[in-house]
Amino acid sequence: MIKKILWALIILMTIGITACSNEEETSVNHDLKHQGTDKVYRIIPLSTSLVDILCELDIEMVGVPDSQYGLPDQVKDIERVGLSMNPDVEKLAQLEPTHILSLITIKSLVQPELEQAGLTAEYYNLENIDELKKTITQIGKAFDKEKEAGELVAEFEQDIQATLDSIEGKASPKVLILFGFPGNYMESTEASFVGQMVALLGGENVVKQKDVPYVDVNLEELLVSNPDIILRTAHGLGDEVRAQFAEEFKTNPIWSKFEAVQNGRVYDLDDAQFNVSATLDTPEALEELANILYE
Repeated sequence: MIKKILWALIILMTIGITACSNEEETSVNHDLKHQGTDKVYRIIPLSTSLVDILCELDIEMVGVPDSQYGLPDQVKDIERVGLSMNPDVEKLAQLEPTHILSLITIKSLVQPELEQAGLTAEYYNLENIDELKKTITQIGKAFDKEKEAGELVAEFEQDIQATLDSIEGKASPKVLILFGFPGNYMESTEASFVGQMVALLGGENVVKQKDVPYVDVNLEELLVSNPDIILRTAHGLGDEVRAQFAEEFKTNPIWSKFEAVQNGRVYDLDDAQFNVSATLDTPEALEELANILYE
């Protein structure tokens, strides 16, 4: 029970359910764009998604976070500074960064430790596709890579539109999205990132609540909603969560009554692609999701 509560608290803080996340500023310090191109930048991103963006824009880094999903080859020799939500502040200080970049969704976790060490960070928003595009543009302006940022956004939009064009005119399926973490799982609403992708693809989320990304599970109500497809997503210790889902669907007799289960329309999504925020891999994830919804 203690483990379940701890995981739930970490996840809720990470995905920004807490009210304070909506009150935080959603842009970086735009004064950065006024600095000359001869300025020496010592940049440390505290998110693998930000690492990917900086690599695509050919922006050098002096430190990067540890990641269970791996990092681009371009940063294989760069100093590691700990986990995104729990960075090694001593290592950060030793690297003498001019800019530490993090995410709005984990600001409440990261900021106190940084401030205690006399460090500050700029916080970006990657909560959905539109915010990701804004962040790419902001980073391009901040570090003299506006042309490259514009090209990256254009390519990103083109890839997404190609997927949307491929499903035009197809009937919308009813979809249930389950969000699992060690010890428990919840229902994902349209406000969650995977929920946003399902909506973008024309899918109907059977969970109608929209003011928060995740809500407690009510199996009886879900059974009445009769989803065509069930998507299972994992956050943290993906293998453990997938095994947990498999056991739940095997031992809980209610699941056997779902037509989606009877028809073999239950899918475990790769947590590296289908996480809680947008990444540069989102177009590929969207294409994969479209193939699932409209097979």
